[in-house]
Amino acid sequence: TVERKKTISGQLIYQTNEELVEHLKRTRMITLKRVEKAMRNVDRAYYVDDANPYVDEALSIGFNATISSPHMHALGLEFLEDVLSEGASVLDIGCGSGFASALFAQMVGIDKGHVYAIDHIEELVELARKNISKGNPELLPMITFKVGDGFLGWEEKGPFDCIYLGAAAPEIPSELVKQLKPGGRMLLPIGPSSSFQHLVKVDKLPNNSVVAKSLGVAPVRFVPLIDKNTQLSGTHSGARTLITDTADGQRALVLPHVIPAPDSTPEEILMFGSAVQNNSTV
Repeated sequence: TVERKKTISGQLIYQTNEELVEHLKRTRMITLKRVEKAMRNVDRAYYVDDANPYVDEALSIGFNATISSPHMHALGLEFLEDVLSEGASVLDIGCGSGFASALFAQMVGIDKGHVYAIDHIEELVELARKNISKGNPELLPMITFKVGDGFLGWEEKGPFDCIYLGAAAPEIPSELVKQLKPGGRMLLPIGPSSSFQHLVKVDKLPNNSVVAKSLGVAPVRFVPLIDKNTQLSGTHSGARTLITDTADGQRALVLPHVIPAPDSTPEEILMFGSAVQNNSTV
């Protein structure tokens, strides 16, 4: 048996994408064949710079943004698998590195479905496009990119079978619910930006009624809903107050401190839980 190196947080470091996917299968983060196939076909190495991509941790991609941990991407695909059928239309909000957009494109079928990828940082939109062109160029015709406020959705391209948010919201954005097709599903982290959140799935039923359910998984921590300038300043992830009437019409947050995000490793969940118990102001 090969003795593998570990990161500071205790995560095993793998050498190939195949090894990483096998780890996700062993830990039951991947249970569905279609999810396994997508994760094998999109190699994380093309979406990460200056770090070992084959570790189950969130990693920096610049501009005070991160690529989520592989287990978070796998869980997202598992919860969305039944709406990511061939030919489906997907809105990926906070496309960042482009990794999730590529996974969605794999799931909805080459030359069959379509992914609409949006981020409010122009450089990240270009990074996503560049990464996909390196790692999965066959998917580029299936993905349309946009610089903009993803929490307003992309109305002219909707309605969507699937909406995925890579940033946390204090509540379910009503504008995005409107852009779901009947039978569609949205997956997003909901909760206070100064703490951990819970993954929530929002289903729009065929009669247009909406059902939201918190999923029974460990708490997660995603970057919160913030404006471009706040994100670039690096003073995000510790917000207490949401402001919706700033002078330029952008949504912004009042920020007392910084918490690195997103990350949801068991070690950090325990550490953060202890901090909350010992400091009620966190």
